Amino acid sequence: MGMLTRALLALAVLGALPHVEPPRPAPRACHAAAATAAGTVFWGGARACGVGVIDDAQLWLWDGAAWSARPGPPIATREDALLVSTGKGLSLTLLGGRRDGVAHADVWTFDGESWTERPAEGGPGALQHGAAAFDPVRRRLVVFGGALGRERSGRTHEWDGTRWHDLDATGPAPRVGHAMAWSPADGAVLLYGGFADESFRDLWAWDGTSWKRLATDGPTITEGHVVAEADDGILLVGGGLEGTAALRVWRWHDGRFEALGEAGPAPRIGATASWDRARHALVYWGGADALGQPSARIDEFDGTRWQLRETKQAAPR
Repeated sequence: MGMLTRALLALAVLGALPHVEPPRPAPRACHAAAATAAGTVFWGGARACGVGVIDDAQLWLWDGAAWSARPGPPIATREDALLVSTGKGLSLTLLGGRRDGVAHADVWTFDGESWTERPAEGGPGALQHGAAAFDPVRRRLVVFGGALGRERSGRTHEWDGTRWHDLDATGPAPRVGHAMAWSPADGAVLLYGGFADESFRDLWAWDGTSWKRLATDGPTITEGHVVAEADDGILLVGGGLEGTAALRVWRWHDGRFEALGEAGPAPRIGATASWDRARHALVYWGGADALGQPSARIDEFDGTRWQLRETKQAAPR
């Protein structure tokens, strides 16, 4: 058999091979998300918040062009966990989460290769709908609020990489559904929104010692992961004061909220908003639509315009 014939036969065989789609995460809501130097990572979640936890143990990374998978923690997947980038590369801390109606208090760290369980004693406990952010200057993970059983928490906790600190600090009212992010411009962890018996639109700063209220009349009602880091200040993502309109983005900078760019897609319940540090883009992923159907679409905002990056999705598992 000549060389040309063998080449043509090889091409024919290759052409007959079925097309294999690259791996990607299934649609979900109420998942955990974190912005890292390598891209945005996601873990866990459910078909809709409180309904059908996704059986997907992998940690998914979106780098702006493609998905890739890393090992997830050696636990059953959960929804409503807190996932925070706590260093360079893929250094992460995962707290708690809920599965089958049971909230968990365990703490896991990831060094980019493997997961390690850390002490939970003295920490925030089995929180639901809490929020966390990392202070890169003080090297502390800050956790505030959430629900412990039927009671809302107004406690502030910090993790220093070795142990927990329960801080007796007066600050935001007890709440759930709020969000937190580090603000380089303010040199502090900022907290926005959430709800208790009412919806909050206040903004607070934590400097490691005390809370300071920065604003009381933010531009949108929020619930969940709707605050993200930015190059300067933080970004706030929401549907406005009614909470049902198209997504808008505001930047907190120089003591005020500034509306940015055009309106985006419709808000999705349980979606996450994360800042891709390398590409300087806001990544809005997942969530459930108005009919309760989970999504795996990726919408990104560059400061001016929204762009639909991907709609293909795997089936829920």
